[in-house]
Amino acid sequence: MSGNPTKKIPSESYFIDTCIYINYGIHFDPFHDECVCFFNSNHKKHTSESVLNELEHFKNFMSRFSRDLSIALSQGNRRTVVKFPFSIFTNYNTNQEFFITEFLKIVKTRSATEIISRYRAFKKLTLEQISEALSKTEEPWIPSSTDLKFLILISYVNDKADEQILVDAASWAVNFSHRLFCTSDRKHILSNKDDLIRDISKHYGRNCLGFVHVKDVRNHDK
Repeated sequence: MSGNPTKKIPSESYFIDTCIYINYGIHFDPFHDECVCFFNSNHKKHTSESVLNELEHFKNFMSRFSRDLSIALSQGNRRTVVKFPFSIFTNYNTNQEFFITEFLKIVKTRSATEIISRYRAFKKLTLEQISEALSKTEEPWIPSSTDLKFLILISYVNDKADEQILVDAASWAVNFSHRLFCTSDRKHILSNKDDLIRDISKHYGRNCLGFVHVKDVRNHDK
């Protein structure tokens, strides 16, 4: 028998997208378990100031929904909250609506008082989990990039926040031989993976950034 059977898999360096921190924080998220495995791995994890800004927006959303939920329930609208939430909770985006829907499924048989109590506990746990994930991320944070030319080049991503984060990641990765971008965002990022790799190569002169879904990280390591 040759080799060292106890030798660890070499660690990779990953840029972490905003959604991975949120997936980790929300216990009912479909990719929560994969994110727990990822953050418990020995991989180097990095992120940027733009991601931190997006996480602040997520915290603000959780506080806003807490207020809206309390108001709706205090007005005696428990049945509508549970059965037809978006007749009350308006101006939330698709990701936020998913979060609200999944939470309300869990508490649909609870009283108004219990729903409020459960949400407060859930909010506290989620934000603590996100803070824990950030504590497992390398510092200093990667600065928000000002590479406007590349930002314009990838405008087909069609999401301003994601475009900025991608520019941050590429501007960071070009300083190394190769880095990986970890995400669960199929709509804006993974569906555009081939175009992004092409344009990173075109703009920076080489392909310095790969893309991987968090559920595929372990397969990628093999």
